[in-house]
Amino acid sequence: MKVHQFAVGFLVALCATLPSSVRLQETLHEHFLRHHVIRSMAPNQCTEKISSLNIYEHKGRCKPTNTFILATADDVNAVCTTAGRNVRENIFESNNPFNVIDCTLEQETEPRKCVYNDNEHVVPPQPRRITVRCEKGVPVHYADN
Repeated sequence: MKVHQFAVGFLVALCATLPSSVRLQETLHEHFLRHHVIRSMAPNQCTEKISSLNIYEHKGRCKPTNTFILATADDVNAVCTTAGRNVRENIFESNNPFNVIDCTLEQETEPRKCVYNDNEHVVPPQPRRITVRCEKGVPVHYADN
């Protein structure tokens, strides 16, 4: 009985240490939103946002690039229905431009220790049409223009 109680307590404590942005069985749509959609951020916040949102490749490797779309989830979701056009199978382009910030990796000292273009290479948000892959009426992958 004591082993069981210890195991339950240990699992509860372990789950409490996971970042709130990381959930078990995150859907492709939730993954897309976490990686690419944010209401607002400054161009010099790439390192901070990527770290706080836990955006990494396999085994904690730094992503070479990540694009943030400065919009609401509803506005980006609409690209797959009323606010976009189907350009090829399941690939939709937005009817109107969105402000986006492209984050480019400048240094990776070890897994999860990533430095992005936060200083001299900062580019202000750039308005452009976005292209996304959609499944079941929602975006699941950002397709670079």
